Amino acid sequence: MDEWTQRHYLLNTKWLQICFVVIIFVTGLLSPAPVTGLDDQQWKTLLLLVISIFLWSSNLLPLGISSLFIIAVMMIFNLADSFSSAISGFIASALYFVLIVSMISKVMVKVGLDKIIAGFILRHSSGNMIKVLFGFIVAAMVLPILMPSAVARFRMFHPLIDSVNRFYDLQEQSSFRRFCNWLFSGGNQFLTMIVLTGGGYPILASELLDEAGYSMTWVSWFLYMMPPIYLATVVTVTFAFFYFGIREELRKISRSKKVLFELPDSMNSQYTEYAADNPKVRIVFMLIILMLMAWLLGSSTGIPTILPPILVLTILSLPGIRLFSDLDFRNFEWETFLLIGSAISLSNIVQRTGTADWLANVLFGWISPTYPSLMALFFLMIMVLLLRMFFTSPTGAIAVILPLAISFGHTLGLPVLSVALLTILVIGSLMILPIYSNTTIIAYQSGVLTMKDYAILGTVLLIAIMGSGMLSAYYLW
Repeated sequence: MDEWTQRHYLLNTKWLQICFVVIIFVTGLLSPAPVTGLDDQQWKTLLLLVISIFLWSSNLLPLGISSLFIIAVMMIFNLADSFSSAISGFIASALYFVLIVSMISKVMVKVGLDKIIAGFILRHSSGNMIKVLFGFIVAAMVLPILMPSAVARFRMFHPLIDSVNRFYDLQEQSSFRRFCNWLFSGGNQFLTMIVLTGGGYPILASELLDEAGYSMTWVSWFLYMMPPIYLATVVTVTFAFFYFGIREELRKISRSKKVLFELPDSMNSQYTEYAADNPKVRIVFMLIILMLMAWLLGSSTGIPTILPPILVLTILSLPGIRLFSDLDFRNFEWETFLLIGSAISLSNIVQRTGTADWLANVLFGWISPTYPSLMALFFLMIMVLLLRMFFTSPTGAIAVILPLAISFGHTLGLPVLSVALLTILVIGSLMILPIYSNTTIIAYQSGVLTMKDYAILGTVLLIAIMGSGMLSAYYLW
């Protein structure tokens, strides 16, 4: 297919997508509810869900514009009686928490804290390849607590992985490079869920849990999520170790006796440019530690989770420090802000109109209340997984699916908290295709991993998280 034909095909596809949205939109304006037991508001809410899923998954419009258009459709369909009602999601504390924590993460990268951490791991491995690999695995499991952005963590380690690969004279598509690229793309994105502050997805999920009557602190979220996530990570990383065949490369390197007693010039310039004793680095590091301590103490003292990061960002913006400026504020990814705000607004409408209850009964109604609890949970999670596949964004998926799962969990008499946490884990762990997260898309574009790699490892990860999640639901939650 030549370039002109390809452009013509893409243009025609876009026009077909526009026609689809217009048809759904006009149907919502003119057509009454076609099913008995479904009122007009619920019918329009269903069509709004279809439009939202399609726009967030197809990239027909820029993400931010799609989110604003969804707000507009809410008002046109009379699902919100005013603009302030339509944007109810934009007053949620979770939205501003994402905003502030993401800005702090950018400051960490600006002062080179990511480079210092990466260099520390490399230097303390003493050139032992096994220690390097182990250091990378530990970093992937621990760093989400300090650095909320999965993309930032991938970009932090990607050049380091390539540098180590070249130093040991490994092939461009070496097992080491492929393993580490998956670890810091799919595995890294999955591990983000371990903390409440791990980015937009866990923060939005906690907001939806709060609306369902289950308020989560930083500590309680960590204690609930840590066992199943770490167990699934260990299982998947072990499988990946054998899948990529790293053992043979480690033996080869061990026989070559080539060790990295000090960083080569290329790596030294990249990872020692930022000194750990730099005053600004120390300020940022101390503030991050104080913020984590405040979150830990806040769980017992009632300090709002959003308060410590606001104070930290304020200090970082003070004259004489000025590590965050108006320019940094303007350069923030505002499409994420709009997506999360509109997703919360959509979730509010789905629940307020009773659409969640109706749709949950339609989708999950075949699951009998007579089933044992674990069997019912398993079938419910299978349905959640099937629904998740229609979304490219976990943030958009959680806003739609979590209210449905909670509603049907109530109907079946299942432990609602277990249903909610399992739903969050399943939605956040879908990595069978690169399109399901920004981190995996970036990693896939580097050409190191194939679709087959993501499909196999993503399937293993899903099986591992469903198994560890079910065990947690039975023994811990």
